[in-house]
Amino acid sequence: MKTENLVKANELMELIKVTEKALNELKELKPEERKQEKIYDDKMYWLAIAEHKDCSGIKAELCRYCGNAALLKVIVNELQRQLDNFKEDFEML
Repeated sequence: MKTENLVKANELMELIKVTEKALNELKELKPEERKQEKIYDDKMYWLAIAEHKDCSGIKAELCRYCGNAALLKVIVNELQRQLDNFKEDFEML
């Protein structure tokens, strides 16, 4: 294997590992129990995207009780698509 392909393979392996971990964690999220029921409540109250892994820096915090389940579904579907592409690219090396 050429050095360039080895570098690509190592990078793809890292992307595959991180993406699989994220997918598994996202699929484990369960709706929260609520003390007070709300009409629009999908029970997925908190969704945050941070600039840095330690959650520092700029972050978007969706502190709401409606709509985050739909956003989560889109994120999971996109991560799955990316994972499939990473695996396909790795197999082609």
